[in-house]
Amino acid sequence: MRMQECIDLNTRNVFIRGASTIPVLSKDERLLEYDIDKVVYEQRSQFQKILIVHSRSLGNLLLLDDLQNLSESDLIYTETLMQRGKENYRGKEIVILGGGDGALLHELLKEEPKYVVMIEIDELVMKAAAKYLRSCCGDVLDTLKGDNYETAEDREIEVRISVG
Repeated sequence: MRMQECIDLNTRNVFIRGASTIPVLSKDERLLEYDIDKVVYEQRSQFQKILIVHSRSLGNLLLLDDLQNLSESDLIYTETLMQRGKENYRGKEIVILGGGDGALLHELLKEEPKYVVMIEIDELVMKAAAKYLRSCCGDVLDTLKGDNYETAEDREIEVRISVG
C-alpha cells in the first residue's frame, strides 16, 4: 500500500490511503475515513463540540463531540429509528428526547400525530441543523413550534408518560 500522506490526528500518526479521504479517529478509537471537502460549521456549546462538514458522498454531516450523528443521506437511519411502516403514529402524542438535528421530528410529522414535543438541551445544534441540514429537518426548526408540535429547550414543560 502506498502511503500518500501522514498527519497527526489527536496525537496519533494516521496514514491516509488516498488523497480524497480524511481520516477521523472516533472516541472509541476506530479510524473512519470520509470524503470531506470542507468544514461548514464549527462551534462549541456548553454541552458539546458541534461540527458540520461536507462530504461528497454523504452531503452535510453532523458530528457531535467528534462522533458521527447524522448526514443528509441518512434518511434510512431516521426511518429505522421510528419504525416507519411498522408503527402507526396517527393521532398519537409523542415525546422525542434529544433529536436536535430535527430529522426525527420532521419525519414523524409526516405521519400525522396528534402532538409531538421534542426536548433538546442544545439550542446551537438546532440552529446549525436548521441552517445546514435542511434536507433532514425541513422547516421544523425555524419556528420551534407548529400546530401539532413544539420544541422545548432551556425551559420546563410537563409531560405525562404512559407505558403499555
